[in-house]
Amino acid sequence: MAIDPKKILLPERIQNDSGITWDPAAAGLPKGPKPSLVLPIHDAVEVDGYREQFSAKMAQATRVFDVSWDQRGGFIVSMLGYAEPAPPDIYRLLPNQHPNFPWMYATDVELVQPIGAMSRDSMQVAGMIAYVNGAPDSNNTFADFPGKARYKVTYKTLPYDVIANNNMPGASEFYRFVEPRPAYAIQALPVTSFQLKFADTGDPIGAATKLMPTQELQYIWYQVPGVPGAAIDNCIGAVNGAVFDQTVGAYKGRNCPSETMLMLAPHIERYRGATGRIMFDITYKFLYRSQGHNVYPRVKNNDVEFQRGKINQTGGLLYPNKDFRTLFDMP
Repeated sequence: MAIDPKKILLPERIQNDSGITWDPAAAGLPKGPKPSLVLPIHDAVEVDGYREQFSAKMAQATRVFDVSWDQRGGFIVSMLGYAEPAPPDIYRLLPNQHPNFPWMYATDVELVQPIGAMSRDSMQVAGMIAYVNGAPDSNNTFADFPGKARYKVTYKTLPYDVIANNNMPGASEFYRFVEPRPAYAIQALPVTSFQLKFADTGDPIGAATKLMPTQELQYIWYQVPGVPGAAIDNCIGAVNGAVFDQTVGAYKGRNCPSETMLMLAPHIERYRGATGRIMFDITYKFLYRSQGHNVYPRVKNNDVEFQRGKINQTGGLLYPNKDFRTLFDMP
């Protein structure tokens, strides 16, 4: 169902068999007039068919809803969520949250049964069937008697934080819909020729390497309605000019000091989401080294130390400093 950007609609509340209602305001809807973000309408009612499944590494639940056939598009959007660019931020309608297990969110919506009589009435796009629950007369058409669509909604745990628009820590998109993935590695750094000597003879060692612990840090930014291409071009091959991935509030970050993260080429997955909008999952990749990336090993005072290096002593750094926070700004 295409979303009409010209009007703002208020969604109906969903009430389950236990009398629990879903309040749209709790789903992270933006405050104030945002004419480009539409709140979908639907009349869904939860019916029998609820299921749960848990294990040590997963949690999943399914709920079943009946919704009017002509309102099923709004129901799908309200379950799965929606994202709209609002530079430098993103305004999100968050996915529906499980009423009893708030760490699970709707991830899949499946039509399991159409309810009513099949019709090819003009209430739908030409050539598309519809389901109705009544017959037309001189004053009504099939569109006045929509049937039902029975949907199974699957709720799962997510690898990232789902945070409302007005509650983002540090007022940055970095703190929501972003999954960190660290991977430990090791890097071999060359030691300047002839700085090492054999202990018994004092003869110089022509070449040697210093093995350094490092990490490849990946940050996967999910369901992004645009790509900050200029920021990516500016930051590739550079290091962080300030502390990155900072601890803010309840979020426990890595607090990487300046110049310890070297940005590599990102991976960008392009796809069309449930609302028809082109979306992206962006995987940012960084090489982390606690000593920094603008320092180099050398032998001094009978030990290997790290010394800051510049181009021709008075020149600039090999890896320039950039503001990595711009990677999470909408252009």
